[in-house]
Amino acid sequence: MAVTLNSSTSAGLVITSDTTGSMSLQSSGTTKIAITSTGAAIAGTNTNDSAAAGYVGEYVSSAVTATNYGATNVWGDLTSISLTAGDWDVTAVAFINVNGATMTYADTGISVTSGNSSTGLVFGDNYLEINAVPTFNTGISIPAYRISIASTTTVYLKYRAGYSAGGPPTAAGRLSARRVR
Repeated sequence: MAVTLNSSTSAGLVITSDTTGSMSLQSSGTTKIAITSTGAAIAGTNTNDSAAAGYVGEYVSSAVTATNYGATNVWGDLTSISLTAGDWDVTAVAFINVNGATMTYADTGISVTSGNSSTGLVFGDNYLEINAVPTFNTGISIPAYRISIASTTTVYLKYRAGYSAGGPPTAAGRLSARRVR
């Protein structure tokens, strides 16, 4: 037996269900949520605004400029974002300014571990390194990296460099995430 509440599709909400266990929620004639035995489809946004928090398409970001590196060979947190439970595609970009230092490498990573730690960093996945960057500025970009979390979690843009003579180098960067589900 199908059930319909408020059958006016021109205004208000319409909730329907059927004998298969499927259910949908409509607003002004547009399906916003469709639930079946295999999962739920949740509408994000179809214009140039931002999806609401908790919905598909939600966007979170943080950007910083001109942060000094700590001691050579020590991981630090360039910036961080707080993500709520769900499935996220997280991206990062960092710009390294040599600032008079002699550099041997620069690293950038995406991690849920803060401070001087490389826990969870996997080279080529959520962590990249540029070697032999002695006297020129450079950048590192990490494309979409999946983070699936069950509760609110802080995600960090990690950075580290090997350097001597002069400096310290500085870094700027952006950490951003888009909710996939």
